[in-house]
Amino acid sequence: MIYKIKYIIIVLSGCLVALFGCADTERVSLEEALSVRNQEESLVDTSIEAVPAEGEALYIYVYICGAVKTPGVYKLEADSRIVAAIEAAGGFLEDAAMEAINLAERLKDGMQITVPTQKEAAEKQAAQAKAAQGLINLNTASAAELCTLNGIGEAKAEAILAYRTEIGAFSSIEQLKEVAGIGENLFCQIKSSIYIE
Repeated sequence: MIYKIKYIIIVLSGCLVALFGCADTERVSLEEALSVRNQEESLVDTSIEAVPAEGEALYIYVYICGAVKTPGVYKLEADSRIVAAIEAAGGFLEDAAMEAINLAERLKDGMQITVPTQKEAAEKQAAQAKAAQGLINLNTASAAELCTLNGIGEAKAEAILAYRTEIGAFSSIEQLKEVAGIGENLFCQIKSSIYIE
């Protein structure tokens, strides 16, 4: 009987050692497995970031200026959109014309993004509308553009450009009458086709 009890105790002790030993071994191997898996995942992630497709850069540099909080040159991921550049620059100022910028446009290395103010955007829109109507801006027109005006030939176009160089930008269309060779009659003839900005 004593031998049977000793035998049972030895068998139970062996089972307990085996159970605890197995549990301990299982836990350690699980930790090792998790550690190895994490290392493998980090290696995969690193290799993806470190090896770009042939001829492709990981990062690009863009210059963002205008109506943003912190204008400057920013380093962004190569596949970024304009919205990322705006965020990098601290976001829009209150008077920014957000609708004038295509936030979904993909960035290119060396790109400059100028965010206009509401006033600048309105002025640009007005100038585009006038240009679409065939109007000539006295402050930016070339000699060839001035020659498209009725009654303005090469000599008068050159006189306008010389006046603009000497005096500066026109402050009103009526100031055109101060240019040599342009009198009241000619001015009345072309005033509906010109503007200043």
